[in-house]
Amino acid sequence: MSYHIHSNFISGKTFLVFLLLFLYVRILTGPIKAASVLLGVPVAPWLFPFLNNRWNHQLIFVILAMFLFSEAPYRNRNAEYVISRAGRISYTVGQYFYIIFLAFIFTIAIYIFSIISVLPHIGWSSGWGTVIRTLCATDFGRQTGLSLEMTQSIVVGTEAVFTTLKAMVLQWGCIGLVGMLIRTLNSFSPKYPLGIICMLVISLLDFLTANLLNYKFYYFSPVSLARLSALGKRAGKNPTLTYALLFYLFSCMACVVIGVVYAKWEGGRYLWKRNLKLL
Repeated sequence: MSYHIHSNFISGKTFLVFLLLFLYVRILTGPIKAASVLLGVPVAPWLFPFLNNRWNHQLIFVILAMFLFSEAPYRNRNAEYVISRAGRISYTVGQYFYIIFLAFIFTIAIYIFSIISVLPHIGWSSGWGTVIRTLCATDFGRQTGLSLEMTQSIVVGTEAVFTTLKAMVLQWGCIGLVGMLIRTLNSFSPKYPLGIICMLVISLLDFLTANLLNYKFYYFSPVSLARLSALGKRAGKNPTLTYALLFYLFSCMACVVIGVVYAKWEGGRYLWKRNLKLL
């Protein structure tokens, strides 16, 4: 994994993605900062659960993640040398660990940017705070142009810290799965961005389910399962937190297994071609 961090993470593309991520979070949280000024009270640092609560906002996060992972499986000019030293399977597993790491950094960055964007109007509290509760309970956000879906269902009877951690873990799972799917599918077609194309189609499922399709499609939409608004909305019908976590876990594990099996097959094919040339 360290090889991928040194060769892929530190790049102009990564910097551009995180810059765009910061600007996007700043746009989303701007009205909350304005509401804090109007109310005269600071904002609690628990905005993360609301940032991806609408399908269109989550779609932008996923598109940025797709751009970040678009070059997977990262076959640069040194790849064959590293594979010959480390082994094709170890190289493949290292890529998946790198994707998990990068998805974690991406998620943490969203949280940090949500705090930076409302500075200096930030107040450290373990609760939701006056600003968030007011925006969830009233239409006060209209005065500041709030576009986030801030609902009572998220704050009533819940702990701010736990809910934020829950939302962050779900987003981590979503972004990680996005990267793993892109890496796995792209490895099947080096000349064509099969992973990107498939992820665009999968991302549309969230839009269709939120606007047209039956709620049951949420069970099969990895982009939707990261949104708290898509979980438990209908008692006993919408996906639960446990289901979402297990979905991400087993889906990521499936990507790793498929990637390793394909890498082993690819290695065998490479040896067969090399031996054929020697004959």
